[in-house]
Amino acid sequence: MPELKPLIKRSHHVVVSDAGHVAIGEIPGLSSILRDPPPWVPVALRRFDGAHTVQRVLKEVHITHPDVRIEEVEALAAALDAAHLLERIDDDLTELTPREQERYDRQMLQYTLFDRAGVPGTGYQTRLKRTTATVFGMGGWGTWLSLHLALNGFGGLRVVDGDTVERSNLNRQVLYSEDQLGHYKVDAAREALARINPHVAVDGFPEFATNDEARLREFITGAGIVFIAWASLGFYRKDTIAEKIHLIAEELRVPVCELGGDPLEISVGPIFPYDRGTVAYATVKAKNRGQIYDGDDVVRDLQRARMKNQFDNGNRTVNAWQSSPSLSVMAGLLVDQAVKYVTGYGESTLVGRKFVLDMGTLRTRTVEVL
Repeated sequence: MPELKPLIKRSHHVVVSDAGHVAIGEIPGLSSILRDPPPWVPVALRRFDGAHTVQRVLKEVHITHPDVRIEEVEALAAALDAAHLLERIDDDLTELTPREQERYDRQMLQYTLFDRAGVPGTGYQTRLKRTTATVFGMGGWGTWLSLHLALNGFGGLRVVDGDTVERSNLNRQVLYSEDQLGHYKVDAAREALARINPHVAVDGFPEFATNDEARLREFITGAGIVFIAWASLGFYRKDTIAEKIHLIAEELRVPVCELGGDPLEISVGPIFPYDRGTVAYATVKAKNRGQIYDGDDVVRDLQRARMKNQFDNGNRTVNAWQSSPSLSVMAGLLVDQAVKYVTGYGESTLVGRKFVLDMGTLRTRTVEVL
């Protein structure tokens, strides 16, 4: 213990009241209050900065409080460590470059704030750097997902889409610009993501995902997580591409994330934890297959017609309505959960469930899927 250099988590302020009470941190459940501590304690806490050994801290304390024993300082450091208030630093083991450490500094503070396993912030960030994410679909959902994945420092992105950029995309598909009209979306996305975070390796595949299982397997093999960025109707239709993605991911033990919605309602999740070997897609499909259908016979009949795309619109051009606010919200929420899932710095509450937000009333609900 005398050689230990205690470091109070850099996400925590040390607050000292006029009455001498001390708070380390400010978030309930992640902080601690020292009620009426001995007067030498704030002096010691100021030196718990990762640069002073316990012995050196004691020397600083002795300037004003000469009767304090080293055992007392050691006990204080041990108590803070037991309360998960000390931060681990292990720069010798990190794979992050100095520039990456500076870029990700604020989110690494977030990881250490929640850490209970003694993992340094660089350790959690390194887990992201080692992870490649595959994103199927680079429209509104996929572009916002890819943006957040890149900002958070996933080491690799595979983006799959055969579409090209149109002017009508620019109100919501965040990675594209006017000068990229007509370009493949994956090429335009790769250019944008390189500007946003040059530390992320982006592979673009200018093709639509199809039922070609061998090709889908190529996109999924080696990925650490997969995102289906279109309306996944595998529960309700036969032989969909989404279902094939799920079955291949289950075989390869790669987790899959879904999301969906429009300006009226968004749905985030679930995360299917195929890497844990605890879930089978066929079982989940059988459990959820009937949930979409209404109890009214006529409504149910029309829902089934909709699933078959039995449209009769005449000469009108009909498109899905969409704008950026709902897209940014759903993508941000899902990537937050994916980061927790991949790094383990916090609990991912979307494993096996969907979070649904009514964008009109802001009412929420969760739906158990697994």
